[in-house]
Amino acid sequence: MAVSYDADLYRDARPTYPSDWYSMLAARTPCHSLAWDVGTGNGQAAIGIAEHYAQVIATDVSKTQIERAIPHPKVRYIHTPLSLEEEELVSLIGGEGSVDLVTVATAVHWFDLPSFYSVVNRILRRPGGLLAVWGYNGSISIDPTFDSLLERFKITTRPFWNPNVHYVADGYRTLPFPFEGVGLGSEGEPVSLEMHTESSFDGFVGMLRSWSAVKAAKEQGVDLLSEDVVKDFESAWGASDLIRRVTYEVFMLVGTPKSQSEFFPRARIRSSTGQGLLAAVGFHKQPALLTGSNRSSPAQFRASILVLEIQIFLQALHAAEHLILPSRRDLDLRVSVSGLQETLDSSYTNWG
Repeated sequence: MAVSYDADLYRDARPTYPSDWYSMLAARTPCHSLAWDVGTGNGQAAIGIAEHYAQVIATDVSKTQIERAIPHPKVRYIHTPLSLEEEELVSLIGGEGSVDLVTVATAVHWFDLPSFYSVVNRILRRPGGLLAVWGYNGSISIDPTFDSLLERFKITTRPFWNPNVHYVADGYRTLPFPFEGVGLGSEGEPVSLEMHTESSFDGFVGMLRSWSAVKAAKEQGVDLLSEDVVKDFESAWGASDLIRRVTYEVFMLVGTPKSQSEFFPRARIRSSTGQGLLAAVGFHKQPALLTGSNRSSPAQFRASILVLEIQIFLQALHAAEHLILPSRRDLDLRVSVSGLQETLDSSYTNWG
């Protein structure tokens, strides 16, 4: 999903992420050759990452954002329109197994998650490659008086938020994240961080204007930051020329690709005879693959990934004669590879 922002406003108004976050991530990757910053926007995360990696590929679906991103000698900015095919994207980034770190700063909730995670699993180096996603919502603290006013303002924005923002509102606790944790959050349990910045009043109002809901409201003829609202904020701020400390609550998830054995814990291949054996307990009870849906529940999304992995596994077993799938009742169901593929194809309409 493409999201429209005022590139100059976004660049000037959004807070800068702490440099020690990048050090923390770099310390967890054994190699530091290549990083990919996705949904880079103005490039602020990309240039932070560049302090630790030899090269950073920074991509965004917005051509305007890419054109106005912050230049850096180690950062290569690339416009990646939604029409770009997966094979093209993988090749453009550097090929399979080439990337040490993938970062997404306050953007992953806009993505087609199954498609994005498919690319991430292909391009990350194994072992050792990491995916790190983080974001922040309206949990911003200045002082009790100002915070109360801000909470009332946030209520006025609710009708104009895109449905995808529910992941942000939930602090990424409901965000599907099918990766193995490395001590910095895991699916359903993001790690909590704080981000502090010193801001002028104009800078803070500019940050509010950069919210997609404020822009969406404006396009519908509603000015959420009217002159009266801004005056109320200014009064609570203290003075328009006063610099104040602003604290953002941030949530982060960091993980590495799961091994094939985690999807197929009892899988074995007898390659010498061209025969295969796959055991996936309860496979037939999984829900359908939710293609194109990035609002599925974590359980549904895990099932989607399972079906995708089984399809990939079947391609590797094209010469196999039989598969054995024990059910939850420990019954052996013997089916041919083609028969199982037909089951997968029909699952799109029959499971759920």
